[in-house]
Amino acid sequence: MSPATHLFRIDGATATPFRRASMTTEGLMELQHLERWIVAHPEIMGGNVRIVTQQFDRWATSGGQVAADRLDVLGLDATGQLVVVELKRDGDKRVHLQAVTYAALVAGFTKETLGIVHAEFLNKSKPDTPITPEAALALLTEHVEGEWGDELLTRPRIVLIAERFPSQVLTTVSWLTELAPSDLAIQCIEVAVFREPEPADQLCATFQQIFPIDDMTDRILGPTADRGGSGVSVELAERTRRQRSVPLIVDNNLIPRGASLQLNLGTLLRPDWVSEVESWIAEEPDRGAVTWLEDRQKPLRWAYRPDVEAWSATKLAQHIVELATGQARTFSGPDAWTYQGETLFWIADRFSKANEAGAL
Repeated sequence: MSPATHLFRIDGATATPFRRASMTTEGLMELQHLERWIVAHPEIMGGNVRIVTQQFDRWATSGGQVAADRLDVLGLDATGQLVVVELKRDGDKRVHLQAVTYAALVAGFTKETLGIVHAEFLNKSKPDTPITPEAALALLTEHVEGEWGDELLTRPRIVLIAERFPSQVLTTVSWLTELAPSDLAIQCIEVAVFREPEPADQLCATFQQIFPIDDMTDRILGPTADRGGSGVSVELAERTRRQRSVPLIVDNNLIPRGASLQLNLGTLLRPDWVSEVESWIAEEPDRGAVTWLEDRQKPLRWAYRPDVEAWSATKLAQHIVELATGQARTFSGPDAWTYQGETLFWIADRFSKANEAGAL
């Protein structure tokens, strides 16, 4: 965060400034504090991230050579992309080099290995309720929207979080992402500590992404050229675009709370599967009763399962198909649910294009 940024407590016409502090002067530590904040609030990293593990340091070659590098936090985005997080309390001109190394190491993970690591992480935090690697992998698989193949694990996203980023870091990060714009995603997020005015005198922290700047590449017009890119990168980009549909709809009030949604699988599944699902839904009215909740992650409520408070668009659609056909199918929820005849993806995409046209 720029030193020129100011934070105020507002009371009507009175604005009282917060005092800028630092983690060091306030006795806040990297592992005991900053890392715990990130693990407790993974939304800081953007997207829909589930924490897989933290402080992972078991790397070895098939020949027995080991490395003691310790990864701060590993997450899994709902797109199926791994998220490598490197934290610094102050600033470090080598933070990006460490993170790139971790990303290369993490790219060797398989889903089975992730299940083992995630089970270990969960069992440390809740030893009274042990979980198997198979069950942990099922939790990760459930978190991912749509089909999840091992090839998606080879392109991890890098998130650097620090109080400040030296020019060497930002220069190198910008250069790397320009070299491989479709294959390498790096975010720099600055954390700033403030102390609230008296009498509260309470500490607070802000997190602001400074690179890339507010996704400016999505806003600035200019000549375009096809840069190519691997099939995995294209798939991740498409998954990210679809995953953003629900947050975009919620943030812009494009569907009113309590509105009814319909399941339309005509373009996603074979006709005989679609018929099975439609017949199953027709057997009981509650099976087709789905309403909008205006939640960025789980926007749907299903009358047939009142014990479940909310569902994500993809998980509910896939669950209904599995109940109706007896087999699991993978597809995108934003393409399956419709409101007034339009899919969630189409509603969000139309709104985005209208905004782009309005900016011209």
